[in-house]
Amino acid sequence: MTEPSLLCVHAHPDDEALWTGGTLARFADAGARTGVVTCTWTEGTRRVAELARSLDILGAGEPRLLGYADGNAGLSAPGAARFVDAPLDEAVGRLVGHIREAVGGAQVGGGAGARVGDRARLHDGAAGRGSRGDT
Repeated sequence: MTEPSLLCVHAHPDDEALWTGGTLARFADAGARTGVVTCTWTEGTRRVAELARSLDILGAGEPRLLGYADGNAGLSAPGAARFVDAPLDEAVGRLVGHIREAVGGAQVGGGAGARVGDRARLHDGAAGRGSRGDT
């Protein structure tokens, strides 16, 4: 039998705690492999350090980052495109790479909250790629 797994995808660091923290913790406590992909921010930033601590508490492993800039915080990923402006196929390709590498099981998107900016882009990517059956 395949080991249960859960991969959550969120636009920003802290969304994992706000939107799916209870689900991640419950799956991890039950012995499932869990993980989080965050679309914005990069290694070496304060927010990613906070994300790493949150994921440790939730039992969700190390941060998995797409590496785009937050739509409202350019210093989140110096030199990188803002997630909201990134080519959709490129962003989805990065995400699919994480899905295949991480767990390959259930996926929960970060659809909660207002669908504007980075969260709207996340929704577009998840809905568009999922409808083509590429995940």
